[in-house]
Amino acid sequence: PSIVSVDQNGNLTARRTGDCSIIARTADRSVVPGMLTIRTVDLTAASSWASSAVNAYYLRGLLPAEFCTGFQKAVTRAEMARYLYQLCAYELDLSKLEVSYVYRDIGDSDYADAILACTALGLFSGTGKNTFSPDAPVTREQAAKLLVRTMELLTGQKLDASAAPGYTDAAKISKWAAPYVSAATAAGLLRGTSQGRFSPASGLTREQITVILERLTGALDAQQKAAA
Repeated sequence: PSIVSVDQNGNLTARRTGDCSIIARTADRSVVPGMLTIRTVDLTAASSWASSAVNAYYLRGLLPAEFCTGFQKAVTRAEMARYLYQLCAYELDLSKLEVSYVYRDIGDSDYADAILACTALGLFSGTGKNTFSPDAPVTREQAAKLLVRTMELLTGQKLDASAAPGYTDAAKISKWAAPYVSAATAAGLLRGTSQGRFSPASGLTREQITVILERLTGALDAQQKAAA
């Protein structure tokens, strides 16, 4: 009842995020025709600036239910893999994807399968010898690389990384990340933080990642429409 309430007419009202089972019986309780397991989500906790994009991405069926809460929480590398796997599994046929267990520190992660799949797709690489650091926060410059690689994977086209993004803290962006930051900025996937900075070492929240992925899928929609 704390998750979903049911009135006398059988109408369901979601109360909070969670899992529950609903059993329907005939009036004399002689038959149990079925049981439906549902998960309710509450998107109202997203910040006002992110609300529209969060709702749009959820309605696409791409926002994992477990991330429909705690929108201001920092996203870990493992969680980022879960976000990207959800998108790639929707856009691509991954039934024949071959994965290798290449990391020794993901055994306890709920998202080990997503991590391995995203690695096999060429989106992720480890943080050290046979390590992934699943609980470490994903940084903005790491996100730039992941987003660019995802966009290129789904479109089959190389993004332009030639234009300098012009951030005031460009010197703080890692050398390996600079081309990805340029490409992600030019493609409209990432924007600055404040006062013209990029803040490469800063983390990203769930609502920020969701807004960015909604931009990415919007760009995919536009490309597919143009090609039709």
